[in-house]
Amino acid sequence: MTLTYPTINRARRILWVVTGSEKVEMLRRLREGDVSIPAGRVHREQALLLADRAAAEQLAAEFKQGG
Repeated sequence: MTLTYPTINRARRILWVVTGSEKVEMLRRLREGDVSIPAGRVHREQALLLADRAAAEQLAAEFKQGG
């Protein structure tokens, strides 16, 4: 099944699941709304992001430090 951006963007709810420490940079870019990555082209208003500790721990530390 293939879904296009217009179809995905019409969804009532979008769920992102991010796992693994190798995804830290992509998670950061997704949070910043970087449209150069495919996930960055999906509207964020209806999105829920779930990340495991490995993927989110470094970003959480940066957020606490004000970065």
